[in-house]
Amino acid sequence: MTNEIICSRCNNPIESTLRFCKYCGQPVQQELNQSQNQYPGKNRSNPQPHYQFKYGTPVSVNHPDQQHAGQYLIRQPMNLGGESSLGDNHSKKKSNKKKIIIISTVTAVVVFAVVFFVFILPGLVRSPEKTAEQLKNAILTGDMESVYDCYDAASLPELYVGLADYMENPSKYKYTYVDIIVLQVYDTGLSKNQCIVTLDLYLSSDEIRELEKFQQFINLEENMTISNGILKTREHLAMVKEGNKWKFSIPLTERLSDYIDMLN
Repeated sequence: MTNEIICSRCNNPIESTLRFCKYCGQPVQQELNQSQNQYPGKNRSNPQPHYQFKYGTPVSVNHPDQQHAGQYLIRQPMNLGGESSLGDNHSKKKSNKKKIIIISTVTAVVVFAVVFFVFILPGLVRSPEKTAEQLKNAILTGDMESVYDCYDAASLPELYVGLADYMENPSKYKYTYVDIIVLQVYDTGLSKNQCIVTLDLYLSSDEIRELEKFQQFINLEENMTISNGILKTREHLAMVKEGNKWKFSIPLTERLSDYIDMLN
């Protein structure tokens, strides 16, 4: 059996037959002589070294009988491939951390996309129904600026003429009840920024209640009725999209006009 001694320089066990320590290069003969002088009469074939191994972590050895105790660290444990297991663990930790960062980033992007398209985007794009709701509130409150905002730019000149009497006598047209219900939106065969809406318009005012008393003497249009002081009319109106808002359009292209005639 090969005799072993402890290298006083690096604290690793080495064979006494070697000339130099295979870990640090310390002359082995010097170590052998030192060992024999320090432990006379003891069994030199099986010396009892005082050193420690702690898996995965290099630990200083403090041997009271060695000249350079504590100056060198115990060699790190090796895996089967001859590489330090401590280095492998460090690489795995870095790889796992990178994966966690990537997964977190992807998750954040997905959550933001869902929130934007489900909650934010619908609020930015005004649908025909939202325009009808705005027009209803504007008529009920007499907010003319909001009324104008419900029509496209080409409609405003005609709208000014049609509302001239209302603008001169706003109290005469003070509505007590207004409702606009969009029944259907048609866009088949139209460009993506055009549509036709079928809606019911309900209006009530003092003037309409007075008009109801004489409706038998008045020729109302076929799409109009008055009941319980409420005027109801069904309309097919064109709408165009300006930016992200749908707006009513009074001037009709030939295609829109034909489409409304077909619905009537």
